[in-house]
Amino acid sequence: MADAVPLVGRAPQVAALRRAVAAPPVVVRLEGEAGVGKTRLLGELSTPGRVVLAAVCQPFREPFPLAPLVDAVLSAPIPLGGNALLGALAPLLPELADRLPPALPSLGDPRMDRHRLYRALREVLAGVTPAVLVLDDLHWADEQTVEFLRFLTGHLPERLALVVAYRPNEIDAGVRAALGPGTTVRLEPLTGAQTAAMAHALLGRGRPSTSAREALHRRTGGVPFAIEELVRDAAERGGSPWAELAGERVPENFREAIEQRLARVAPEVRELIGAAAVFGAPVGGAELCRIAGMAGVTGTARAASTAAAAGAAEQARAIGAAGTAEQARAAEAAGAAEGAGAAGAEVLAAAVRSELLRESGGRYRCRHELAEQAIRLTLGAGQRQVLHRRIASMLTEGPEPLPHNRIAHHLRSCGDLAGWREHAELAADRAVEVGDPGTAVSGLRALLADPGQSAGDGERLALKLGRVAVDGLDGTVTIAVLREVVTGVALSPAVCGELRYALGLLLLNQAGEPAAGYRELARAARELRVDRPELAARVMSSLSNIHAGHQHLDVHLGWLAEAERLAEAHTDPVHHLAFAVNRVTTLLTCGRPEAWRLAPELLADPVDPVLGRHHMRGCLNIVDAAAWLGHYGQADRYLSHGRELAGKFSAPYTEEQLAVAEVLLAWLRGDWTGLLPRAADLAAKYADLPRIAVECRLIEGALAAAAGEQERALRLLREMGSAAPPVVATAGALVAEELLRRGSVAAAVAGIEAALAVLRRTGMWVWASEITPVAVDVLCAAGRIGEARELLAEHGRGIDGLDCPASAAALALGTAVLRHRQSEVDGALAGYRVAAELFGALPRPYWLARTWLLAGECAGPDGLARVRAAGVAFAGLGATRWVRQCEKVSRAGGGTGRKRGRPGYGDRLSPRELETAELAALGRTNRQIAAALELSVRTVEQHVAHALRKLDLASRRELSRVFGERGGAPRRPTP
Repeated sequence: MADAVPLVGRAPQVAALRRAVAAPPVVVRLEGEAGVGKTRLLGELSTPGRVVLAAVCQPFREPFPLAPLVDAVLSAPIPLGGNALLGALAPLLPELADRLPPALPSLGDPRMDRHRLYRALREVLAGVTPAVLVLDDLHWADEQTVEFLRFLTGHLPERLALVVAYRPNEIDAGVRAALGPGTTVRLEPLTGAQTAAMAHALLGRGRPSTSAREALHRRTGGVPFAIEELVRDAAERGGSPWAELAGERVPENFREAIEQRLARVAPEVRELIGAAAVFGAPVGGAELCRIAGMAGVTGTARAASTAAAAGAAEQARAIGAAGTAEQARAAEAAGAAEGAGAAGAEVLAAAVRSELLRESGGRYRCRHELAEQAIRLTLGAGQRQVLHRRIASMLTEGPEPLPHNRIAHHLRSCGDLAGWREHAELAADRAVEVGDPGTAVSGLRALLADPGQSAGDGERLALKLGRVAVDGLDGTVTIAVLREVVTGVALSPAVCGELRYALGLLLLNQAGEPAAGYRELARAARELRVDRPELAARVMSSLSNIHAGHQHLDVHLGWLAEAERLAEAHTDPVHHLAFAVNRVTTLLTCGRPEAWRLAPELLADPVDPVLGRHHMRGCLNIVDAAAWLGHYGQADRYLSHGRELAGKFSAPYTEEQLAVAEVLLAWLRGDWTGLLPRAADLAAKYADLPRIAVECRLIEGALAAAAGEQERALRLLREMGSAAPPVVATAGALVAEELLRRGSVAAAVAGIEAALAVLRRTGMWVWASEITPVAVDVLCAAGRIGEARELLAEHGRGIDGLDCPASAAALALGTAVLRHRQSEVDGALAGYRVAAELFGALPRPYWLARTWLLAGECAGPDGLARVRAAGVAFAGLGATRWVRQCEKVSRAGGGTGRKRGRPGYGDRLSPRELETAELAALGRTNRQIAAALELSVRTVEQHVAHALRKLDLASRRELSRVFGERGGAPRRPTP
């Protein structure tokens, strides 16, 4: 914490002050309210070659005459000549008796004695020129000091600058007149940015958040003294000082300063200021007088307050054209006070002059929030309660709509809890009506925390709170609120189940916590089954969502069957439609053909926005499911209808979700132009919505991998967190393929096994369109041919009887790859032809090009046309990595395959090369390997040489490192 108070935002005033005192003789007035930094600014006057004589006027009840002048003369060594006139100062300055001429006898007339004294003081000041005489807090100057200033300014020494500082609202007109003409420098409170800069300079560390900056400026009003005290107090308590600035704590030094200022005003003024502090908002003069309990404030006076304020404003404008800003403000305040009646006008004007109260447009409030808080602390508890009661009573008599939130605050503060409960709930209802869910939730949470609430009221409030939170708050805040309610409030099963249903959906759809969301939904279904069967059916249909909780398909279908049994209870059209959406979503997601017979119901054009919201949700779900299945035309159809509904019912959030679904659809069907930056932008935009963000990162990562940006791709694809199952599985397959390309076979196998585990755990082989071809390749590279064969069989069983063309095409491609890796050239080429037909029908241009490339490699020189076609297709997609692969295969003459019988393996190890390399990595000699594999030593030498070349290794010793990473092991016993 800095020791010296930093001077922030005052460069123009410092420059103006220095310019003025540099051109004596001159009178300089420095004006500003209490605490605004006048004294700190005066400290900048010290300059070489100029003597500064400084003193402060004190607020003594019986001030010592000319005390500031005495202090000023004694503040610096000054030369004293032999002029006998200076003897007049001897009684005033006994400290300088040895340097002054003998004291002079009285002239017999006090007026003449004073005049001689003033001449002597002027003589001293003239003798120390060039000099600056500084008198701070001139509003507290005694009468004789003011009289001397009137004399001095009329006979100002040629090389003397007189600088006085004062509070303009507290200085008498006579004192102003005594100063005569001169230069005025005014200090205003700091701006928000300057307030933050001063706080940072005081602390010397950290940068405040926007909310901390706003809180500091709101509480202090930009007054430097208040800023200093608040920041120092926060820093001394430890921890993060910025976090302390928005609270109610008032620094002790600041509170004492406010008490001292209050002590200097009349009791009735003090009471009025206290009433304003308790009211805590701008209030009319008549109303403020009524709150303070001032006698003589009549109804007629209250009615006149508005007219008086208007007249005051007009008068202030007239004065402002010719007088000072302070005079204009004072006129406006005085005129506004007239509306409070004669009894209150003078008190209001005095309160404004004290600068503890501000007036604007005929309404009054404390100078700033910190002053308001400090003033409240000066009041006794009983006094505060009386004021709160009066305020609540006055507010309830006002016009509709009543300020229920403020009424509730004042009723609670005066101990009327029943009244507080009534108005707090009305305030929450009003906040919902005007679209302010945050205020509604705050009020309802406070009511629920009240131990005096009845059980029935608690349930009603809890349900209201849950509905408000779901409809209007940020997802993270809503989840916290709902968890708080379902765990901390005694609720009936039906009410708890409804709130838990909302909590489960948020955990599933926004928070990226599918397991937790699934548990909450399952509990909600049990709680609602008896008393709310129609809602229980909706919950169960949500549990049937295949994306929920990473459960097996059979579990979700079981929930759907149970929901259908309860669906007979659906008499409400909204409940019926919500259930229908969930049923279609479940059936379509798992590829059931009958889903397409149910889906057209969602293409209706509803009028009711509640029904419209469910239609939009259904369209969004169908787009997602159809995209993964490979029904791109249907996805387009429902995407278009969903957008029409979102525009019709003003649903921007749904429009944004549809935009993400469109990106997924574009990626899967090969509309890749401009898609990579678009996916990246969406991933950044929805960083706070994990389930949406990870889907965008999957697409960005897949496109980056195809474009040859492997490091970027791996970084993105490894950040899936708790994404939806198809996203997790697909990302795992993409990572595994990249690891295989780098030669890390063991890591690739581990990655593909994790991806396959998702499919096996969920039973959702319809999601395997990006996974199975890669999985077969990885398993074959690891020599696990049997596992690859079983995988294909499992995939076939998993989609039997289902309508999932993308997954069926992937199965055909995986089957062809297995035959290719087993050197079954004819069977492989036939399989590639089938896969190409299926991918072309979807269409799926990326996988079609991959199929052409594999077929070209398998066919050898006869496959060059396919390889070239694949290269053209990849170039159109922007898949740079695969374009390079096509060029490499073409240069090699169509791959390493041969016309007669044996396929080529390109830069991959053949099964024999892999077996040989694994044994060599274990330290076996060529002869030992030949015996184990029943090969000639010469053939083993060739296999080892090929393996070293393909893996870009220099020696056999490096094989142990590579196969150690891969985890390879011989599949036959070694001799």
